[in-house]
Amino acid sequence: MAEKILKCYPFALLDPPIRLVEGFKSYNGVLDDEAGKEHKGIDYVRIDEKGKYLTFDVFSTHDGNIFQGKSETWGNFVKVCKEIGKHRFETIYAHLEDIPKEFPILSKPGESKNKGMIISEKKFLGRAGTSGDSKGFIQLHFELQIKNLKTGERRKVDPYGINDTYLSGRYPQPGEPLKRCKHYWISKEPLFC
Repeated sequence: MAEKILKCYPFALLDPPIRLVEGFKSYNGVLDDEAGKEHKGIDYVRIDEKGKYLTFDVFSTHDGNIFQGKSETWGNFVKVCKEIGKHRFETIYAHLEDIPKEFPILSKPGESKNKGMIISEKKFLGRAGTSGDSKGFIQLHFELQIKNLKTGERRKVDPYGINDTYLSGRYPQPGEPLKRCKHYWISKEPLFC
């Protein structure tokens, strides 16, 4: 496992709370995605007592260079990049609305070669929304990618280190300790923004 980088959850502690509903290995179909189809991120939602999906503010989990972009799948997204040792960590925050206009736009989809803008952790990135292939559900798709700067190899990793589906019951909900997880948070009890 590479260095740990994540300093906080990408959201604040709210009532009703934000819940993890899709794990890293494959979809369970919770948000109308095809059950069993590969999923290389974590999906979070916020639902009230009547079953209505609510938006929430999204924040950076670490400091680094920030970019914004748009894709068919992710919709409006923000990418934060940071180099540590021989790795470049990239966190992606997708399906966003209200992204601050001052964030630089990626020169090409999937590229982060331009300098970007330096931000600190807990920086407001936008609000969870329905852009891209969200099936109309307000959500945050959170993804962690690691690039080996020597070999150029890039891989998507489960920030929790669990590599399973949500329905496996192995994922802790936000605020629960990250016990028995080979996670990428600096603390086994991550803070909220």
